[in-house]
Parts: sequence; structure tokens; C-alpha cells
Amino acid sequence: MSETRTLQCVECHERFGEKFFRLHTRGTYTCPKRKLRCKCCEQNRRDAAKTGVGRFLKKAQNAFGHHARSFLHAGKIKSREELRAKYGWDVRVMAHDIEHKFSNGCHYCHRLYRTMANGLSSITLDIVDVKKEPYYAVNANWCCESCNREKQDMSPEEWAEHLLNWERAERARARIAAMDPFADSLLEGLLSSGGVITI
Repeated sequence: MSETRTLQCVECHERFGEKFFRLHTRGTYTCPKRKLRCKCCEQNRRDAAKTGVGRFLKKAQNAFGHHARSFLHAGKIKSREELRAKYGWDVRVMAHDIEHKFSNGCHYCHRLYRTMANGLSSITLDIVDVKKEPYYAVNANWCCESCNREKQDMSPEEWAEHLLNWERAERARARIAAMDPFADSLLEGLLSSGGVITI
């Protein structure tokens, strides 16, 4: 039986076989050997970052990076610094806004993020009007991924009309549900057969 080389984790101070430490695709360790963390300690650090206040900052940094790349590609900005300085994209402010939205729900549908399957992952940043300059204070809203996906590139006016129609549909569903315990199947049948519901 061949002996496997062991390395010591800088966090838990245990010694493990080298397979319990992450390697780059080139076969080198992710950090100098004196600072190696075992896979368990690496995962614990990632999990801790997702549960504290730092998770909102991480989410803000990711959103900033994603939108900066999109704006650079589209030619709307010349640098990431321009996005910060000219358009007010400050990750600390963004993190604060994410934390506020997480407690208070989606800007558009008002559902609480804690009731959504993906929680914090469901919060996305919507650019209100893609044709206008990306000023964070007036042209960006934190909303759930369902609303952001539904809105896509609609103008603010088209989106407002869509939201009003959505509210009407929800009221209709509630009325039907109050009349019939099998309301969902009834409503689906009406919609699929081209039936019209009057409000």
C-alpha cells in the first residue's frame, strides 16, 4: 500500500491526504502550501460569507461586476470606475439596499424573499429603462428574478401596464377561489379554452 502525502490545514490544523485540498486545473494548489485550507474549511468559509451581513455585500459586488461587464460590452461606460463615480454604483449602498429589500420584498410583486425557494439568490437588479443612462439611484430597482425575467426590456410604461393587468388577474383568481374549491383547475380550463374573465 503506497503512502499518500499529507498536508496541514491552516484553519483546523488537521493533517489530511493531499486529495482533500483543492488543486487548480494545472495541478498546483490554490494558494501557497503554508496557507492551504482543506475542502471542509473552504466550504465553511463560503457558507459563513453567505449567512452574515457579508452576504449582502457579496451579492452587491456580484451585481456590480455583472452589470459593469454588460455596460462595457454595450459601450455605455468606458470603465468600472465610471460606473462608480458618474452613475453612483457604490457597492456599500447597493448592499444596504439589498438588505432592505430582503426584509421588505420585491419592488414589483411585493412577495417576501424569505418565502421564495431561493431566498437571497432570488434578488436581482433590474435596469428600469435600458435606453437611458444607468444611474443607480433612478434607473435601477432590486426585484425578484421572476419579475425581472418577465419584464425583460419592456419600457417603464409597458411594465406598469403589465403590472396592473397582473393585479387584475390575481383579483380574478381570488374571486374564483372564494367561489369554488377547485378554482385553479377551473381558471386553467377557462384560460386554455379562450374564455374571458370580466372584472
